[in-house]
Amino acid sequence: MRNAGPREPTRTPPATRAASPVRRGTPPPSGRRPPVDEALKRIAAKKARMRAVVVLLSVLLVLGTGVFVAMTFAQGATARPQLAFLKVGTLERTYSAKALLVRDETVYNANATGTLRPMTSEGSRVATGGLLAYLTPKNGLSTLSDLNDLAQQIADLQRDLMLRGKGTAARAIFDEADQNLAVLAERIRRLADRSDLTGVSRISSSIGILIDRRDADLSTVDFQDARLDQLLAKKTSLEQALGLASTSLFASRPGIVAYETDGLEAALPLDCVTAITAADILSRLSTVPKRVDGSKEVAAGVPVLKTIEGPYQYFAMVVQGVDASSFIQEKMQTVRFPSDLAEPIEARVVRSENTESGVLLVLRTDLLVERFADRRTEDVLLVVRTDEGLKVSVSSFVSYDREKKTAVLKVVKDGYVRLADMRVLAADRDEAIVESLPDAAYPISAYGILVVDPTSIVEGEFIG
Repeated sequence: MRNAGPREPTRTPPATRAASPVRRGTPPPSGRRPPVDEALKRIAAKKARMRAVVVLLSVLLVLGTGVFVAMTFAQGATARPQLAFLKVGTLERTYSAKALLVRDETVYNANATGTLRPMTSEGSRVATGGLLAYLTPKNGLSTLSDLNDLAQQIADLQRDLMLRGKGTAARAIFDEADQNLAVLAERIRRLADRSDLTGVSRISSSIGILIDRRDADLSTVDFQDARLDQLLAKKTSLEQALGLASTSLFASRPGIVAYETDGLEAALPLDCVTAITAADILSRLSTVPKRVDGSKEVAAGVPVLKTIEGPYQYFAMVVQGVDASSFIQEKMQTVRFPSDLAEPIEARVVRSENTESGVLLVLRTDLLVERFADRRTEDVLLVVRTDEGLKVSVSSFVSYDREKKTAVLKVVKDGYVRLADMRVLAADRDEAIVESLPDAAYPISAYGILVVDPTSIVEGEFIG
């Protein structure tokens, strides 16, 4: 056996030394990394400093934004001059008054006790001998009620037949009646807006008359329907019975019908306008009796309606704050009606006299007689004078001398704000008509530039 050579000694790896735990509070040996807890503390402190910086920057950003917004708002809130072009306009000088309406009127009394059934619409014209109304006694009221119910059945059936293509001429009759009824409905709405319901009953009478007229027109249309023919025959029979039981009122003179009276018809004849005094007018205006609506049940001898004859009506009034020279006799005077939607009219001056109470003024017109047929008084606005020229607002005056009738405006000349001396031709509380003074340093004309708010900019400032 071969002898083995000498063996090298077996080297064993050094035993791994267990890391000794580091005690808190013990400083690490020199040359070693700091403990983990200390590093975390430093990181946390760094983050806290960063957060503080971020918060500070955010606060500064918010404050800066607020300052910027405040400055922008302050600049926007600063009054900027409001400019406008000067334009030619008119200024009316007006005076208000309450007028007493005087007309030639005839009153009709009930010739029997019963229920009044108007046969002519309010404000319409009637000829001599024309049928004004029926007076139905109590024993005929049931017949009248049956007749009204039957008329409604006939109208419903006729409309149904029309919608099914029968009676082609009926559509035009229905459309015309609907348009007229819409006008009356609008009048009721206007009365309601003014809280004046005194005229609703007379308008309802006119509605009934329109419906009767529509039914009469429809009776001439052949619908070729047996049911309708039977209803129409029954209606004719009831009308004959009602006519025999009722009494009639006929017009003795041609005129305009009004179903309300006030008791002043005889006290204010047409010729009274030549002798009426200011005291009489004011007394009548303060004691106008309540109008009597004649569309309900009435007793024999009671006034139920009236007619207005002749083409003219008169407005008698006392105007204060003006001289009689402002109203020249036989000249035309512009009259407006502030409480009514009627268009302004031109009325002729009949009387114009200075009195202790004011100017006694009487105007005559042939317009709006039908519209005012049911009224005894009316508010009017008299246009005494109309001035034309450069029209500006009184609030745009820098200064205003009412006695000398001069004012100063701020205008723009060559891009700069200048003061313009003006003469005030006419003025009221809000507006004025002006013109440049002959020796004005900065004369102005139409389409010049006016500073509407004179406090928003100073003289001499450049606008551009």
